Amino acid sequence: MRMHFHPSTPKGFWVYADTLRAALKNGEEVGSGSYGKIIPVESRSGTIVAAKIPIDDKGKPQVKREGRVLYPLSSHPNVVEHYAHGEIDGNPFIILELLKKGVDLEQIYEGIGPIGLPYFLPTLEDITRGILHLHAQNIVHRDIKPSSIFVFDDHSTKILDFGIACQEGIKMRREEEADNLVFYTPAYASPSILLGNPPTAQDDLYSLGLLSLDILTGKTAIDEIRQAYGYSEDSDGYLTCHDHLEEYVLNCGLGILGIALVLKLTTGYENEGDFFPTAFHLLKFLEGIRTGEIFI
Repeated sequence: MRMHFHPSTPKGFWVYADTLRAALKNGEEVGSGSYGKIIPVESRSGTIVAAKIPIDDKGKPQVKREGRVLYPLSSHPNVVEHYAHGEIDGNPFIILELLKKGVDLEQIYEGIGPIGLPYFLPTLEDITRGILHLHAQNIVHRDIKPSSIFVFDDHSTKILDFGIACQEGIKMRREEEADNLVFYTPAYASPSILLGNPPTAQDDLYSLGLLSLDILTGKTAIDEIRQAYGYSEDSDGYLTCHDHLEEYVLNCGLGILGIALVLKLTTGYENEGDFFPTAFHLLKFLEGIRTGEIFI
């Protein structure tokens, strides 16, 4: 087994090879995503942590990638805690904190429908702080969407799923092209990403705008537009949807602040001076809404 521990990982969170091997063989799956699944495993101190492993061979490149991206990141309360990553018996793995007492944001909005801005605001602030932390270390998440956000019962929030994250402005490696990895979720990808451009911090903010729109309306906006106009389910079809996004936002009953928030994260990007240049500027806007300094 090869294992690389994060520099700040306490020794109590280290995992023995035999313990990990047994958990991966016999452990119960407690969560899964598009390429990985989570199995609880006991650390040296007895604390239960999460081992993330590929669902199948196609998931191996993304689990490897996620481990590489998380390794240099410093700890932050709004980003999932990474303890180690490596390979055992030919399978890549990541050791993470085990998230309990909460659900992902997708489950919340699918379960209860639209969430008003005053109620969504604390969660949105947490997500923005997490994104700001990533961008400060030159990391673009590239897949900000409801299922990538974990909301605890106390309403605190963490960003998950770094399988397609990368350094800002860096195109995929040749081996990643050979693995045919998909580097976006169509309904949450910015036009720039759909066009195949190198990712930037602005792409994460655009995705956050689409996420916010969906939470505030209870619907997946881009899919709603695509189906309404009969566009195809390829990158060209999704790209054309963004031509209608501003009209959609203006006609879905968000209220003035909700409209301003979403447009300044999405279509405002095309108009110089009418968008949030960084996550820091977005955070200040959200704090202004919360404190009453920004109102209409």
